[in-house]
Amino acid sequence: MTQALALKRILDDAGHQVVAGFMGDNPHRPIPHFFRRRFDSPIHTYLAPVFVVDPERKGVRPWDSFFQALRRFPRYWSQGPMLHELVMTYRPDLLVNFYDLVGGLYAAVYRPAVPVVALGHQFL
Repeated sequence: MTQALALKRILDDAGHQVVAGFMGDNPHRPIPHFFRRRFDSPIHTYLAPVFVVDPERKGVRPWDSFFQALRRFPRYWSQGPMLHELVMTYRPDLLVNFYDLVGGLYAAVYRPAVPVVALGHQFL
């Protein structure tokens, strides 16, 4: 989220307009208030997977994360039409995906006419 805030500021300072943010939401990981306050464009949310964390070792449990996402895959897949409708409404010049599974699926399936840039993070 801090990467998105930093990129938004860079783009704003360069004279570009960030028309909206699309963000994976999960009941186990709500979007923090600071992000909603500082990202001063509309934010649209969709159901997205989260990493399963080992509370004792404080690390990600990759296999548990994978199987949880696999079990819930139909829910994530169903987010595509809503995302596509919003993208068609906003008509952006560029989509930036911060290594989000649903965003990647959207780009692969819907093949938007605008470029999609994917940025990785520490879990990559």
